[in-house]
Amino acid sequence: MSDLLKGIVLDMEKSFGTLKYLGAGRVTEGRNAQRRTVVMERRYNLRSSEQKGNIEVIVKGNTPARNFEPLTKVMLVNPILRTTGESINGGVAYADYILYADDILEVK
Repeated sequence: MSDLLKGIVLDMEKSFGTLKYLGAGRVTEGRNAQRRTVVMERRYNLRSSEQKGNIEVIVKGNTPARNFEPLTKVMLVNPILRTTGESINGGVAYADYILYADDILEVK
């Protein structure tokens, strides 16, 4: 398997600087093997000092929901950047980057 398919491991300080919590986003649900509704993933909105804007991070659904005060400094546990893309008519392609983490924690 290509290393790129595994995701890009980030230098969080250089890439994102200080992260601040802005709020919870969309929660995606699905069905497990027992046909019960479970949370598949949770999205959180963060502010990045290096990116000079808002970013979205996706956390696994089996991680407890996080709800911090707005602008609380946070850190990501095992962040990884994955790429996705799509070919559009005429040989033009579009690429997107998706930030995933195992958890989001408050920086004390």
